[in-house]
Amino acid sequence: MRLLTPLLMSLLLACPHITEAAETSGQKAVTQQQAANAALGAPGVKALAAQGVKLLDVRSDGEWKAGHIAGAEHAYWLSVAGKTEQLWPDKSTPIVTYCAVGVRARAAAARLRAAGYTHVLAMGDGGYEDLIKAGLAKAP
Repeated sequence: MRLLTPLLMSLLLACPHITEAAETSGQKAVTQQQAANAALGAPGVKALAAQGVKLLDVRSDGEWKAGHIAGAEHAYWLSVAGKTEQLWPDKSTPIVTYCAVGVRARAAAARLRAAGYTHVLAMGDGGYEDLIKAGLAKAP
């Protein structure tokens, strides 16, 4: 069995299209955004959400209750890794974190990456209000 793993790894490395085919459109979109290394603003988040990327609001409970994006999940930025593992145990789930202005979103994304999540982006240019202005629906 030990020989099988290196063999499979060499096949995957020799044939990158095999691993690419396994990625979802949301994962591909996150990978492309990561490669671009550009600040992710509200229009970019909206486009990613349309491709199935999960939105994670990392603001406080009070901010969440005052309003959040429809379909988003909530995990306070300091406890984000544990909550996210409950929501999405698959660590290849494509996720975008957002907060009010970007600071907590970036910190939460870093925590998720440290916890092993591979397709994570932070909204680094703006926050919740910008998402509403960009046309993402507010939860009822």
